[in-house]
Amino acid sequence: MPDFQRVSWHQQWLALNDEYARQLDIWAVALARLEHQPGWFAMSDADRDEAERASGLTDTNTRLRLMDRRLRRWLRFLPKAPAQDIEGVIANLQVAEHLLAPEENRIVHGLVVRAARDLSRLKPTS
Repeated sequence: MPDFQRVSWHQQWLALNDEYARQLDIWAVALARLEHQPGWFAMSDADRDEAERASGLTDTNTRLRLMDRRLRRWLRFLPKAPAQDIEGVIANLQVAEHLLAPEENRIVHGLVVRAARDLSRLKPTS
């Protein structure tokens, strides 16, 4: 079986979500650098677009949009059947942890994070 087929849906989604977060950090740093340039807010739209292209911000923004679409599309394939083992439950909780922003509901987010962590500790070692 090829390596990409050995990786579960959850692992693939979590890896892409992690890469999305890294790219978002890169985007934020690049934008902050541009905004700190003297006269940035006085530039014309065309000059700003050119500066964004030159800094790589435009490319990063494109990658972020594509990753976001892919993450949302993959959610349609979220397994609907009950998990067959504790690893499946843990994987579902890990995805839920990433989907529920802590700012939206700190208490529920904390419950999900702790449930995934606690189940990981309780699962039998093979």
